[in-house]
Amino acid sequence: PMPNPLGKVPLVEFANKGRLTDPPMAEHAKVIPLQDAVNKIVSDMLVASEFGAYPQRYITGLTELPDDPESAALAEFKAAASRVWLMGEGQPGQFAATDLGNFVGASEQLVKHIASQSKTPQHYFYLSGQFPSGESILSAESGLTAKVQSRTRAISEAWEEVIRLAFAVAGDERRARIKDAETLWSDPQFRTESAHADAVIKQFQVGILTKRQAREEMGLSPQVIRRMEQEERTGALLSAAANLQLVPAQGGDGGDIPPADSA
Repeated sequence: PMPNPLGKVPLVEFANKGRLTDPPMAEHAKVIPLQDAVNKIVSDMLVASEFGAYPQRYITGLTELPDDPESAALAEFKAAASRVWLMGEGQPGQFAATDLGNFVGASEQLVKHIASQSKTPQHYFYLSGQFPSGESILSAESGLTAKVQSRTRAISEAWEEVIRLAFAVAGDERRARIKDAETLWSDPQFRTESAHADAVIKQFQVGILTKRQAREEMGLSPQVIRRMEQEERTGALLSAAANLQLVPAQGGDGGDIPPADSA
């Protein structure tokens, strides 16, 4: 393995919700109790489905059991889909199956609270029904988008430090030169390509964004942007050279200077 010039294992802390006095808070800390409740309800539902989600049958008035090895299935009051209960005098019948809808409804309410507390759109949890689109999905994901933007600002410095450490471990001298490194993030907001381009163009036209910033907002990589700028400089030089050949130069006495090849 490559030797580590730092002499120890480098670690970078990605602090979530950093605070001035208290330690950082985990992103899922607030929803842990709600998730525990969901787990408990789901566990209860599984137990109920094991013992009561099928109609339990019974027979009344049977005085003698059949003489066969399976007669024990008629003798004891144990809930099972393959058993029949015996009781007093009367007639055959069955109990209603346990309704599991109460468990489902309770768990869905808790999941809605989890979505609200964590700023997660509810359609991320439920795939039934009509999936939101257009302005509806923008409204539904506004809280999540704001949270993601806040978290990216908090951990950008950590990622920059990771890159500096990677250069140091690799023995790359560029570590000392990348003091102004910047983490580039893609846009977390859902927008169509045309709407995004229209917004960037308007910001460029009013002077909010430079040409390079507009290209970055459109998601172009630094390498692509550098190639585009190089091509623009080359094109500008060629255009300037062409203009110099088309415009006749004037001599000191007001006469035209002959071309260089007309000696």
